[in-house]
Amino acid sequence: MDNGKLTLKLGPKLRPFLLSHFDRDTFTYQPEGEMAAGLSAVTFRIGPDRIADTITIENLNLHGSGTLTRITVRK
Repeated sequence: MDNGKLTLKLGPKLRPFLLSHFDRDTFTYQPEGEMAAGLSAVTFRIGPDRIADTITIENLNLHGSGTLTRITVRK
């Protein structure tokens, strides 16, 4: 959250991208740069504990590198 708004921070400088709600668990953002071709989806998969356990960033997921999974470390 950035100023109360859901944001995605990308790149070495953690540039913030505002996420806009699209439908249910899907949000959109506008990528920048050479490969930006319009809005991209960001989808959250909610686990049984009601916390997001997987996030998929559509424009970064061409080869599976845009899917991030939360790992719970048990002590």
